[in-house]
Amino acid sequence: MRYKIDFGWIFLTCIVIMILSKVWTMLGNFPEAFKYGSIVYQIVDLILFVLANLGIGIAATIIFYYIQQLIDKKKNFETYAELRRILLFMFYKHLVVLTQIDNFKEIKKRARRVPLSSPIAYDIFDIPLLIKSYKEIDTKIEQEKFKNALIHYFGNMTNNQLEDFSDSFEKQINEITDKENIRYFKESNELIRSIYMHYNDDFSIITGIYNREENNKNKEELLLEVVDDYMLFLDAIVELFEELETFIECIEKKKIMTFIKMLD
Repeated sequence: MRYKIDFGWIFLTCIVIMILSKVWTMLGNFPEAFKYGSIVYQIVDLILFVLANLGIGIAATIIFYYIQQLIDKKKNFETYAELRRILLFMFYKHLVVLTQIDNFKEIKKRARRVPLSSPIAYDIFDIPLLIKSYKEIDTKIEQEKFKNALIHYFGNMTNNQLEDFSDSFEKQINEITDKENIRYFKESNELIRSIYMHYNDDFSIITGIYNREENNKNKEELLLEVVDDYMLFLDAIVELFEELETFIECIEKKKIMTFIKMLD
């Protein structure tokens, strides 16, 4: 089990002690409130003085720590750029299917130099539209409509076409698997693990089983599982990409509070 210190509460406690020390010093200007009150005041004042100076040192250390973390992340920015590159190439492969679905019709409207049928038709400017369209599938009716569209599309693919589509992710899956132990941001390793597990343990396997099945009734049931696993695989990629984009923005625009919350 991993234990983490909550620096936020420690930092806040230090600030409160420093403020309390100043307030207590101001109380020294008032007359003694009770017998031996001056002695009690001096004792408490000494304790608060020590704690306040200790708090200043701790608070400064915490600030320095997060500034150093931000500097380190900026120095190693290519690590995040590499992960984003892998995810982008996975999105490009998803777009082969998603651009055939009505939910993503806005992507088709973009002016392009090459037709959508080309494997190099997609670029980074398609991704915001993809994410936006995907996020709009937020009701049960829209989700069911999306699922039925995928069932229809996958059902009309030949076994070879479906296998080629499933296998097209293998290179990026192998690359992203090697990234799991890198500390990107909070819970990034879980998100990365979710992607390759949904692919290796679900979508890739069920696609192979579906292609080998000859009984039409069983094939219809397996097709539902193919679509369900594909949707989980897609959702895992979108979730990681959004978190990664948020963290990259924190680094580039120095959004310290969000950076601190997301730091691993």
